[in-house]
Amino acid sequence: MSHFFTERILQAEEQILKPVEREPDIITRRLAAEVRVSQFLVHRTLKEQGLHPYHVQKVQALEPADFILLICDFLISS
Repeated sequence: MSHFFTERILQAEEQILKPVEREPDIITRRLAAEVRVSQFLVHRTLKEQGLHPYHVQKVQALEPADFILLICDFLISS
């Protein structure tokens, strides 16, 4: 591997990790476009740092069992 290529990868990894520190739930596709690297490099960099991209799951309505968990969480944190 050439020195230039290695240096470019290290710079890209630094550019990838800075926005992740500011915004942990950043979308990897958007991050790759901002840094101008492949999404593969974003995923690999996150994995090397022990981080994992995740998908937000939207919920349309709470189920009855959800209220029990909310009450338990509230009581535990009180």
